[in-house]
Formats: sequence, C-alpha cells, structure tokens
Amino acid sequence: MNFIEPTTLVLVSKALDAATVRQAVHANNIANASAEGFAPSRVSFEEHMNQVRDTLARGDRLSAADVGDIQASIETLGTGTKVELDTEISALARNGLHYQALIKALDRELSMMSLAVSDGRR
Repeated sequence: MNFIEPTTLVLVSKALDAATVRQAVHANNIANASAEGFAPSRVSFEEHMNQVRDTLARGDRLSAADVGDIQASIETLGTGTKVELDTEISALARNGLHYQALIKALDRELSMMSLAVSDGRR
C-alpha cells in the first residue's frame, strides 16, 4: 500500500531540486552583480511543467514516469543584461519561502505515513 502517491513525491522532489538550483543561481547573480561583463542567469522549471498542468486539467492521471524527465534548466541572459539587485534579492526571498512550503508539504505527508505505520500512536 502506497501512502504517498509516487507521482506527487516525484513532483515535490523535482520542485525542491529546482528551488535549490534557483537559490544558487540567484546567489551567483547577486555575488557577481558588479563584475564587468557578467551575464546573469535564470532558472526555467515551471515552463517545463506545462504538459503536467495540461494532463491534470483534463482530469487524466499521471505516473511517476510521466514526470521523471522534468528538470530545471539554467539559461544565461545576454551579456548586456544588468543584474538588478532589488529584483534578485526579492526573487531569492520568494524562492526561500517556496522551498519552505515544499518541505512543509512533504513533512505533512511523511507525518501521516508515520501515523499510519504506528497505528496512530505517537
């Protein structure tokens, strides 16, 4: 018996991976903001989830294999692009909150699984 839907677990795992990559990219952009000729980067993940969204919108089920290949990608913006510190710091904070929410959701799922395994005893 699966307590956690495998597809949900894979999606949360992929989202956590993307948030980790995004954190590193924002930190790198901030650290190199004043470097001459630095080309900032951004992470694309949500764009890769369109097929998943479309499938769910139709009411179809997804398997873990359907989402297994989805991963974050890093895109380097043009060298003429300037790092806007306010925007990067805001995005860094937003990403941190997103990561915390994902961890909280995963913790809730694992807590329910723990309760089921222990017959509701703590």
